[in-house]
Amino acid sequence: MLTRNLLAEMEVMERERTRIASDLHDELGPLLAMTKIQLEQLQPQTDTEKQRHANAVQNLVTLMHRSGEIARNLTPKVLLTKGLQTALADFVEQFSEVSKMKMKLNYRLVSKPSSFYALQIFRIVQELVYNAVKHSEAENLHIELREYKRKLYLFYTDDGKGIERLKATIDGTRLGLNSLQNRAYLLGGKMKQLQPQIRGTEFLFELPIQIYDERKDPHHRSR
Repeated sequence: MLTRNLLAEMEVMERERTRIASDLHDELGPLLAMTKIQLEQLQPQTDTEKQRHANAVQNLVTLMHRSGEIARNLTPKVLLTKGLQTALADFVEQFSEVSKMKMKLNYRLVSKPSSFYALQIFRIVQELVYNAVKHSEAENLHIELREYKRKLYLFYTDDGKGIERLKATIDGTRLGLNSLQNRAYLLGGKMKQLQPQIRGTEFLFELPIQIYDERKDPHHRSR
């Protein structure tokens, strides 16, 4: 009963994230774009006005990019439209553009996970990457998803300074490990922390696959 309640709370939270992301994309996005067009039509006269005008346009462009990033991070629309593989690939590519870390994704799932299940997998990968970018000082990161006998195996590895050294300087709860373990548990699976031979961090998630079923998927909308 506790597990069902927690899953229900998670689903409500994800729906609220989806609503906020939709508001940012559908309402704030067009308003910012229109404001940018109107601002660009102004004709400043003095050098000071021109500089202030250029700064205002640049600030608005930055705001447009940030609001778009926030909307994508809240709930990636591509996850619902094109599936987990494309959403993960886009996420990894997005971080590769702003990080010196080399990221590699190997996706080998055959089954199509349900929308809610796929979203939880996406959140797990998000948390792993965020932790690595913030704390690991790694140069290389590898994520692999495999399917075997109705189970999904998510393997994560990096060549950073390792979880034990992190714990010596950073409170473990800040690494999101509890969140990762809880998600795995709520999905009916488990998370294992492996021991790399030299340095780095390795995790293995073993999760039962929940297959997409249009009739039962609460995120599916009939057209």
